[in-house]
Amino acid sequence: MTTKLKKWGNSYGIRIPKEIVDKMEIEEDSEIDLQVSAKGLIVKPLKTKKQKNTKYSLKKLLKDFDSKTKHREFDWGEPVGQEIW
Repeated sequence: MTTKLKKWGNSYGIRIPKEIVDKMEIEEDSEIDLQVSAKGLIVKPLKTKKQKNTKYSLKKLLKDFDSKTKHREFDWGEPVGQEIW
């Protein structure tokens, strides 16, 4: 795929096509790491969309909960160390 380097203020920018953005799992304002190697410019996302959306909510955690599969309390026996119960 070919694209052009464009002037952007005192810097330069490369437009990244949507299909590449989707494959990299990034979005607008994603932080990326740029490295120059002997082969050219390497662009790596610091976090992907999946990594950004790892916040858990009670609603998400209990989404597949089935009250029929509740487990009873388990008797682990008498304390054998310094457990505090």
